[in-house]
Amino acid sequence: MFKTEETLNENQIQPALKKIIRDGVASQAMGILTGGAFLIAFAVKLGASNFVIGLLAAIGPLSQLLQLPSIFLVEKTRNRRLITVAATGLWYSLEFEA
Repeated sequence: MFKTEETLNENQIQPALKKIIRDGVASQAMGILTGGAFLIAFAVKLGASNFVIGLLAAIGPLSQLLQLPSIFLVEKTRNRRLITVAATGLWYSLEFEA
């Protein structure tokens, strides 16, 4: 389960490239609109304190610390797809408990 293929043919590559470009555009749009100057301006408009604005600005860099344990996990398991499915399942189980 979750095995990868060694080689791909052209019929598999072209649709995947279109999907990955759409995904990249959507994630860039989300990143721009939910972070940085837009997020800070929205928080100021809502009347956020300097402390809250500082927390909002720090969320991105602090979340990058989670990349360190993920490096070790990928190196140990050598199966990124399995990690992704497991993390998604964990997220949904935590999200829908409340």
